[in-house]
Amino acid sequence: MSIRSEQLLPASFRGVPFEVTSGRLKGGRRTVVHEYPQRDNPYVEDLGRATRQVTIEAFVVGDDYIDRGTALLAEIEKPGSGTLIHPWLGEMTVTVTSVSELKFDTGLGAAYLTFVATEAGDLEFPVMGIDTQTEALEAADELEQSAISKFIDSIDLSIVSEYIDAALSGDLLDVLGVIDSAEIAKVFDFATDVADLASKGLSLLSTDPKVFAQTLAGALGLSKWATTATAWSRVGEQLKNLVSKDKLSSGTKAKIQADREGRPLSDTQKVVMTNRAAVESLARQLLLAQIVGVSALIGTSKDTSAPGAVLTAAAEPFAEQEPIQSYDDLIEVRDQLLDVLDQELLMETDDETYQAIEAARTAVFEAITERADTQSRLFTTVPPDIMPAVVLAYDYHDDANRDREIALRNHIEHEGFCPVEELRISSE
Repeated sequence: MSIRSEQLLPASFRGVPFEVTSGRLKGGRRTVVHEYPQRDNPYVEDLGRATRQVTIEAFVVGDDYIDRGTALLAEIEKPGSGTLIHPWLGEMTVTVTSVSELKFDTGLGAAYLTFVATEAGDLEFPVMGIDTQTEALEAADELEQSAISKFIDSIDLSIVSEYIDAALSGDLLDVLGVIDSAEIAKVFDFATDVADLASKGLSLLSTDPKVFAQTLAGALGLSKWATTATAWSRVGEQLKNLVSKDKLSSGTKAKIQADREGRPLSDTQKVVMTNRAAVESLARQLLLAQIVGVSALIGTSKDTSAPGAVLTAAAEPFAEQEPIQSYDDLIEVRDQLLDVLDQELLMETDDETYQAIEAARTAVFEAITERADTQSRLFTTVPPDIMPAVVLAYDYHDDANRDREIALRNHIEHEGFCPVEELRISSE
């Protein structure tokens, strides 16, 4: 027996052994040739690898050739796929796709059987997935509507008093002033609308609290920027910092503390405290709704600071604040946004609004986590000496053009001088 014959695998199908005289494999590519009038060159469309088909000419020999041949035929006739050990190709999962013919040769004491087997694929049905982006946007809308409804129910305009009106006017100016002076309000061009609302807020609020709340919600809305490429992760952080301002929660915390202690207050003091908390809560929760909406864009193709990205002039201040996203970057942003939502849950006493915030928290977690799982991880390294970021980019990425990414991620002031300290580098 030749060395090549000794290297062949013992053939079998579903555990029934047999010998092989020859075997043929049919394979290739599935293509469609497109020919066009008045053009000499056709276009060949590649549709993927063709299905592999194996033709086996098998035989069994020996005193028990009838039983062995019958047993092999019985396995071939069984439904479904089975394991074929091909002498040359090894183990394959196949389904017999042709009628096989079994022949017995009494003189030679052998049984012959030829069959065609096709590689078995998987029957996959569509699996219903979760559209986390849509869920985040819907959760943002629900939180916004809940905040407006709660504000309408909680604002107290029952007592007519110059002192109450003056206090409410001052509260509006304080709360809305914090918002319109924020950098993000200037970047996204809603500072003027908020300032105008602050100047006429008391008269509008006294006339119709719902119109006031809806006007504020419309002024803060970032939905018109949803198709804009910008550093949305940075936008989320800016909104988080704005919501965390003390002037947007001090009155709310004071009311919670007073209610918890059962502190005796006059009717006027109760109304002033209630209205202050209502205005603060409305502003915070409308901003939180924007955070939830922004989470639908964080980690997507719109969340970018790459050179050459299409950016509007208004969004440009955020353009180079963040490097290319990684798993660690997105998880850090996610946790920051979840933290501010958790803080709001601790202050919320209305059941409906609490549920809306809880649903929003879940939507933010799922949306950002899903995208983070597709990104590269970061690892920590310490350069042996002070060196340019371009050297590190070439050493770790084989791409010197990623020096800016390393500098941005590690807050390096000058790309030519990376310090001898821990640096975070992308694994890809």
